[in-house]
Amino acid sequence: MGSLLLQRLCQSKPIPPQQDSLLNILVTGNYLKQDMDQICLHHGITRGQYNVLRILNGAYPGGYPRYEIIRRMIEPAPDVTRLIDR
Repeated sequence: MGSLLLQRLCQSKPIPPQQDSLLNILVTGNYLKQDMDQICLHHGITRGQYNVLRILNGAYPGGYPRYEIIRRMIEPAPDVTRLIDR
């Protein structure tokens, strides 16, 4: 495990390589989500709204039914109808 990740997780004991890889992916994913949240906040939308807009942009000009939007979402959300309405 890299020293930066060890410091970030306050971990001192070595861990197996598989867990090391998984932890690196999870920590990196968290940083990327935080960055995406900041970008979306700057534009006045949420990540869920961005996700729906991204999908609908690919369907232009025809659009997709709600079930197809749900199927294509990166992070499925239980409130897709509300996201689409907004």
